[in-house]
Amino acid sequence: RVLPEGPATELGARLDRIGGQIARARGIIDHMRVYGRKDLPGQQNCDPIALLHGLETVLGEQLRLLLIKLEIVCERPMPRVTIGEGQLEQVLINVVLNARDAILGLAASGASCKGTITIVCETVPAQSAVRFLVTDTGGGISESVLPRLFEPFFTTKPPGVGTGLGLSVAFGILKDNGGSITARNVTHGAEFTVTVPVAAERAPEAAA
Repeated sequence: RVLPEGPATELGARLDRIGGQIARARGIIDHMRVYGRKDLPGQQNCDPIALLHGLETVLGEQLRLLLIKLEIVCERPMPRVTIGEGQLEQVLINVVLNARDAILGLAASGASCKGTITIVCETVPAQSAVRFLVTDTGGGISESVLPRLFEPFFTTKPPGVGTGLGLSVAFGILKDNGGSITARNVTHGAEFTVTVPVAAERAPEAAA
């Protein structure tokens, strides 16, 4: 920062970019501590807005480098939900990475498409739940595959790529926490719907 103006200006700009990347890496590592921690009893609820912010921290740069746009739309305010942050993030990361692979597979086939993954988070008052809609432009899922999508070890990826466990694990996590996950085809791709119950509000004395 004390370099004189002139030839060193470009070096200073590069150092600023390096500093920015270090800060980004620190944010990802701090967030991965949450992702890797086993949820303890009494901690089984999380803030969907903070969760989506963390998801963007972890995956946003990777998707940008792959020329895939990540769009996040979330209602505010948003109630907390009855599932641990690490567990719900594991579910959404699996869904987003599958969407990424579908978009990359479509591009590799020569199809012209705009790579976009959209996450919409909204409340469902009638069900006392929060719903995450994850939509992609990856060309959709074969109708013959849809009924088996959440079976363990079932995958349409080539040998050596993936385990076929991601979506089945996501299904199990949500079922254990009173939630659900479904999939359907929409225009230009697929849409996954992840639904989780809203956490009951604690009485003031309990919160204290």
